Amino acid sequence: MQVLPIMPIEIPENFNPKYNKIAKIDLSDGSVKEFEIDYPEVYSDKNISQQLKMMSIIYNDKIDKFVISYPLSDDLYVTDFESGVKRYPASSELVGEVIPIDRRNSEIEPARIQNSYYWMNDCYEGLIFDEENELYLRTVRKGITLEQLNNRNFVTDTQILIFNKDFEQVEQINERGPTFDYSFFFDKKFYWNKDIQKYNLEAGNEDEIFFQSRDLPF
Repeated sequence: MQVLPIMPIEIPENFNPKYNKIAKIDLSDGSVKEFEIDYPEVYSDKNISQQLKMMSIIYNDKIDKFVISYPLSDDLYVTDFESGVKRYPASSELVGEVIPIDRRNSEIEPARIQNSYYWMNDCYEGLIFDEENELYLRTVRKGITLEQLNNRNFVTDTQILIFNKDFEQVEQINERGPTFDYSFFFDKKFYWNKDIQKYNLEAGNEDEIFFQSRDLPF
């Protein structure tokens, strides 16, 4: 799992903690071994929201390796944390230039600045693994405007990029909707949630979640 740094209440100038530590925990005795992996170049010399430094990590036991997706990197990274890292291109045209945090932005309250710049940036949201068929699904979203964020409108252009076991892209699903909060595989299909704001919050519905689906390529 990823290890996050301790953030002091008063952050010193030029405070730059490491976000790239991975902890391997032995559940039999609680011992911890830490590894580090270099962040992609896109993260260099930029003040970036903390949420955009969070890796999405899945494990494929067939190759005994971890696959890592960074929110701002076009590539996927495959490693066992001991014998090097392989990179595979997995880009989306939705992801453009990074918007660094501007603490002089008077439109955003200081307490909301990290979260605001997370949503304003385009990003690769996460990585989902279909273990049975050995497919990797990378979810992508276009950033939203500050006005959208203030109005709690998270609908934007989204994609699901699908890669086979050799990390070759085999499908691309284009959508316009909310973020991918819940998903599952069933009967050769991939299911993900419809707009929770619309179908739950605005509708006053706490008892059901609505899903949409697509057939998976094989």
